[in-house]
Amino acid sequence: NLKTALNFLQLVKDQFETNLSWADLIILAGNTALEKVGGKPLKFCGGRTDAVDGLGSEFLFPKIAGNFPEKLIELNDFISIMGLTKVEFAALYAVGYAVGDSSNCDGLFCRRNSFHGSTSVSLSLTNIFFRDLLSEFWEEHTIASTGKQVYRAAGKGNLMLGTDLHFKTDPELLAISQDFEQK
Repeated sequence: NLKTALNFLQLVKDQFETNLSWADLIILAGNTALEKVGGKPLKFCGGRTDAVDGLGSEFLFPKIAGNFPEKLIELNDFISIMGLTKVEFAALYAVGYAVGDSSNCDGLFCRRNSFHGSTSVSLSLTNIFFRDLLSEFWEEHTIASTGKQVYRAAGKGNLMLGTDLHFKTDPELLAISQDFEQK
């Protein structure tokens, strides 16, 4: 998904060449995306020149991807590396579930329905991730078309990644999930 986003941004970068750094472009695109889904307007202060060639983006790829074998310790490390608190990460993570890409998306910040071909679009920031996660019993499931292992709500089509279930099974993340579920 990062490659797709960077390829899309490359078109903009090509228009402005050296007058726009990759750092500024990525931050501006993220701010714009948040505003489009109902977030408050964010101030933007351009002028960064430390990433003019865009090569630093190779280090932006996630260290975890929601796969079954990923452990809680890996998720905690990922959160720490991102410089976020667990509450901040949970909120960001849930946004991906609620409004993330749902077309050919296979990552943490994607709508889970994309794994079975749905491409519905939502622009509403909600607590649906936490409500779905905590209200269902989850069973291991393999997506027939891709072989990807996920969890499916018993008797329903809702899907969750292996990493998602840490928000239900780890006591600290569960408390955060329960708090967000009530909001």
